[in-house]
Amino acid sequence: SYALGAIAIIIAVQNSGLNLSSLSIILGGLGVGIGFGIQHIADDFISGLIMLFERTLKVNDLIELDDYRFEGLLGSIVEVKLRSTIIRTLDNGDVVIPNSQLIKNRVLNWSYDTPIARLKIPVGVAYDSEPTLVTELLLKSAYMEPAISSQPMPRAMFMAFGEDALEFE
Repeated sequence: SYALGAIAIIIAVQNSGLNLSSLSIILGGLGVGIGFGIQHIADDFISGLIMLFERTLKVNDLIELDDYRFEGLLGSIVEVKLRSTIIRTLDNGDVVIPNSQLIKNRVLNWSYDTPIARLKIPVGVAYDSEPTLVTELLLKSAYMEPAISSQPMPRAMFMAFGEDALEFE
């Protein structure tokens, strides 16, 4: 409808006898400015078409985005649109990401082939804690959670001596 309206206005102005050649330089500069302005929108739109046709990222996929602006964003895809994708973080917050960022950056898809995904949860405990007891409690907590799969089995590992705590995953 916008294109038809613009064509109708151009035809009406030409039929009224006004010379449009003097406006062509101004309209050309305006066109270049608008082109630079919508460059990112067009990039996001084309990236959205690529994502929708390739289907490498789908709704309910658990992904981790490797981008300095999003600091290792981890969440599940809620919706894939033409211009942007909505990701729900583990804290239940929704983040709108332009599709061009998902195409240009490295994305780790934890659930590409399977709905089973692995999460590493860092746990810090006091230095005077017994490491074997901590490991047993972490495993017991994992087995008590109904959403945890038995294959592959959950693991609890001592990772490092932190500044203020013993670090487990």
